[in-house]
Amino acid sequence: MAAAQAGTLIGFYLASSLPPLLTAGLLFLTPISFLISTTRNCRLMSDWLALAFGLVFGPLMAAWQVGLDLLWTGILGGSLAYGIHRLREALK
Repeated sequence: MAAAQAGTLIGFYLASSLPPLLTAGLLFLTPISFLISTTRNCRLMSDWLALAFGLVFGPLMAAWQVGLDLLWTGILGGSLAYGIHRLREALK
């Protein structure tokens, strides 16, 4: 635990000495890693729809400055994907 805290502290202070472009690139790693792992785990059509709706609704909610935009994106995108999936299964 102490080693992890020390590494975090050292990394925090070393990050301030990096060029801005490299710092921005490092900050971009977390969301792109999450997107790649989520895409890799999509199996059903509802998974793909939820991902697509999230990629569309997320920036829209952020641009409209909706409070809790990530929460509302998940609720709206996931509910729409689930509804479309259920409708498609019922029509089969």
